[in-house]
Amino acid sequence: RFVDEVKRAGAKLVLVGDHEQLQAIGAGAPFRAIAEAVGHAQLSEVRRQRTDWQKQASIDFASHRTAAGLSAYEARGSVHLKTDRAETLNAIIADYVADRSANPNDTRIAMAHRRDDVRAINAGIRARLQDRGELAKGTNPPGDKGEELSYQTSNGKRSFARGDRIVFLENDRDLAVKNGMLGEVVAVAPDAIQVRLDGKAQTQDGQRQVTIPVNSYQAFDHGYATTIHKTQGATVDRSFVLASTTMDRHLTYVAMTRHREEVQLYAGLDAFKTLR
Repeated sequence: RFVDEVKRAGAKLVLVGDHEQLQAIGAGAPFRAIAEAVGHAQLSEVRRQRTDWQKQASIDFASHRTAAGLSAYEARGSVHLKTDRAETLNAIIADYVADRSANPNDTRIAMAHRRDDVRAINAGIRARLQDRGELAKGTNPPGDKGEELSYQTSNGKRSFARGDRIVFLENDRDLAVKNGMLGEVVAVAPDAIQVRLDGKAQTQDGQRQVTIPVNSYQAFDHGYATTIHKTQGATVDRSFVLASTTMDRHLTYVAMTRHREEVQLYAGLDAFKTLR
């Protein structure tokens, strides 16, 4: 229907995308089919990554040369192979927190394909920050970090405090938030969470802060780590990727190209031994 309306108006329809990134969940791949049938122009210049070798690695990931892309990062110490899942999680959590301290003004995201892994990374980072006194724990914590309150979300109970990272999981026009949008909690109350949105994201009144009425909008979660699907289209200074056997070349392509400066990849050898 949309295409018919464009034709009726005599307008021109330009489709922009990358069919080598995440694939459609349902049947069919219309964007790929249109590109193959009609033809397409290709943008080959990499703008997100800044060093030449990283730009070439991104081209490799986009061109089905996944092994070559991974080898480039492995040669520079950015691939971390650990004994098992527990050791792997500990490494990615520790490195995320260390980068947060070393580069407080930079942006970062951890990511994984499986939701259980995402939740484990988020919980681990929060626990580490609470142990360091950088995040409130409980309703009467010492110091000036405020308090930690628990909320019902679409994924179950979650606790938030000032300074927590948060991700929105559904579009809401009234709140002017979109699925995958990230932010930082600036205040918590029993009936609302106040969030400062990342980057250039703004609400309808031009502000970068939004108040979430938690009784009516519950599609949010901790945002230190997200699924790879949620990061498609995102750009951060540094990213931390937990590899799993469920990842294909499309997921790897997206995960390994979200960064400007650095990406670190972590894998547990115990999970991958069964594939040999």
